[in-house]
Amino acid sequence: MEQSRRRPKKAVVTTLLLLLLGCVVVLSEQILQRYNGHRERSPQSYPVAGGAYRIVSLAPSLTEDLAALGLVQRLVGVDTLSNRPAPVRRITRIGSLRAISIEQIIALHPDLVVGIPYQEPVVERLRRLGVRAVCIPNDSLDDALSAIATLGELTGAQRQAQHLLAQLRAHLREQRVRARTMPWIDGIVPIGIDPLYVAGRGSYLDTLLTLAHVRNIGGTSRVPWPTLSEEYLLVHPPRLIVTASDTDLSATPTWRNLPAIRAGCVVRLNSDDLFRPGPHLDRILTRIVGLRVQRVCR
Repeated sequence: MEQSRRRPKKAVVTTLLLLLLGCVVVLSEQILQRYNGHRERSPQSYPVAGGAYRIVSLAPSLTEDLAALGLVQRLVGVDTLSNRPAPVRRITRIGSLRAISIEQIIALHPDLVVGIPYQEPVVERLRRLGVRAVCIPNDSLDDALSAIATLGELTGAQRQAQHLLAQLRAHLREQRVRARTMPWIDGIVPIGIDPLYVAGRGSYLDTLLTLAHVRNIGGTSRVPWPTLSEEYLLVHPPRLIVTASDTDLSATPTWRNLPAIRAGCVVRLNSDDLFRPGPHLDRILTRIVGLRVQRVCR
């Protein structure tokens, strides 16, 4: 989401964490092979596929997935955080997270509403009212890829979904090959600095670090979005940092003296790119691997 301040406030960090609920994935040398032979969810798990021409999206990552499938013109309602691509900004807003206007959605006469698992209470209310509504997990990298395929099934855009997935998998594979000869280094993805929230085990960001031969120091926690102390950074100093472009990493001496800061091994990304598991995840990996090639971050 767009952020206007330099240091994330607790409320904004909380919002990000609610949008970034992850699940544990297997991290191994065969991870891309699993994506290449990706097992899509059975269509029987969802309402009848195809034929959706009035769609409401409750999450910005799903909005971007639908746009990447060429379906912006079918969107009649989106959440308040959806801001990309530009045409989306002219679409009716129906609230965000769980603060969704059911009445406004009903008035739009949608034939499909899509949200994330956190929004299950909203989706269930819509189902009881006879609305075709679906929750689509997209928090891990595996989920994010499956979300594209699922949206293709639900909207009749299977061909576009297959094409997009082929591109994403090829780009991920290409960057994985570039990184596999690089030495493993420690890295971190701070979501917020004060308090320090980071991407942990099982999140899509954790997996992208792994593909870039970066050990996520936040991955030791059993939760996908843990909090860490500055003392932990002193004991486990990261050699590479991936963060939002407006995050102030010079706020404290601890951050200023980290090896990654001193060596210039910091990947700064637009917060919308970094914090949304949408159709641009391959670009995040490309930026991380590119910096490792350029700076030889070790």
